[in-house]
Amino acid sequence: MKTKFVTLVVGLIAMVGLQAGDATEIYRDTNVVAEIRRRPVYTGNLHGEETVTLKVHGKNYARVRGSKPYYIPVPELNTILFVTADQKEDSTLHVFNLGTKTDHPIPLGGLGFGSNIGQEQFGKKKGDPFTDYVENIQTNSIVIVTRSLRWKEATLLNLNSGVVERKETWLYSANGDINAHYVDGQKVK
Repeated sequence: MKTKFVTLVVGLIAMVGLQAGDATEIYRDTNVVAEIRRRPVYTGNLHGEETVTLKVHGKNYARVRGSKPYYIPVPELNTILFVTADQKEDSTLHVFNLGTKTDHPIPLGGLGFGSNIGQEQFGKKKGDPFTDYVENIQTNSIVIVTRSLRWKEATLLNLNSGVVERKETWLYSANGDINAHYVDGQKVK
């Protein structure tokens, strides 16, 4: 009897796990296909965590941040930008060249950029609170911005070396005045 019970439990867990791990397509355009996956319960996913996987010209990227379309187009560079996060929530910005179909990953560490990509579908405009956007584009550099309710963080990325060159943060009062300004962690105002 005990053997039958254990077999039944293992079978049920396997069935639920297989079904829960199936991918469902949630977005598609000419650049990407996005799928959502729910990790199986038996892997410790008791709260129903869902992860987004982005397929970009035959390459798969797991744990993608943001909302549909999950990327920011940068037509000036013929690229799209999207962000993935590892298990520790350290993030990587992917600068994917649509012409050459190559990815240029840039480690962002603990920067929060990416979670608010796609907020335009909810009526937000570039620069509104809770948006992520590109502020400045040069041939070899790009400035990405995360805007929250009471702060703004602008990060200068060197596209050639793949590093963060400068990070600026502005803290705002409730009426929108700048309370503090930091450059690379050092207070300047």
